[in-house]
Parts: sequence; structure tokens; C-alpha cells
Amino acid sequence: MDQIDAASGAVLYAAGVFHYFTTQQIRDMGIAMADKFPGGRLVFDAVGKFGRDVLMKGTLKNMGMNDVSGLFYVNDESGLEGWSQKVKLMTKKSYMQGYYKLDDPNIKGIHRFLARLCDSLAKMYIYQIEFTV
Repeated sequence: MDQIDAASGAVLYAAGVFHYFTTQQIRDMGIAMADKFPGGRLVFDAVGKFGRDVLMKGTLKNMGMNDVSGLFYVNDESGLEGWSQKVKLMTKKSYMQGYYKLDDPNIKGIHRFLARLCDSLAKMYIYQIEFTV
């Protein structure tokens, strides 16, 4: 973090990364970023507990991570703001719907349905938090 010049602000992205760390590690990093980058933003994706325990479990096991119980997930986004008084949730978008415009006529109805189903069951979202001054 010390090597990032944030004099003009900072927008940090963590796509597909937080799933591999514990909740405490992500919380500690979020607090450190809030202190280091006041006025900056962090955008990341996360799954809910069901998504972690069911959908991610196989992927994580293949990577040698057999115990997923402490790994990061977000079931209730209000917990993100509990990291620090300097952390404020700005937006939450559905994961699949955040990457693709599902109203595009080239996307088949079954794909729209599956995207919405996965987003809702697994609580797959893209979050944007702001680090307040």
C-alpha cells in the first residue's frame, strides 16, 4: 500500500480474490485501506455463505483448501460498514447482472434465468465501498 500514490485518489479492485482469504484477513485489510486511502474506493465481488459452502467448496478443495469455514463471505452487507467508521457501502450489484446486460436480445432467456438464480441463491454480488475521510 505504501507504493501506491493516492494523492489524486484511489480506486482499488479485487475481482475473484477475497474468496481465498479469511474474514478476519479481509476485514483487517479493509481497515488498513480505509486508513491509507481516505476518499478512495474499493470494488470487489463476494458470495454469501451458501455460495461459499456449496459453490466455492469444490474449487477451494481442488486448491488444497479443505476447511472453508473461516473464509470470507457476505450474507449481510451491513457488516461491511462495521469494519470501521471510515467504511461506507456505496453500491451493491448482482454479480452476473453486473457484468452482463441481461436485457441484451442476444442473451437467451435460460441464461437470464440462470444468472438471476445463481445471484440470488449464492448471494453473488459486486460491492463498492468508500473510505471516508
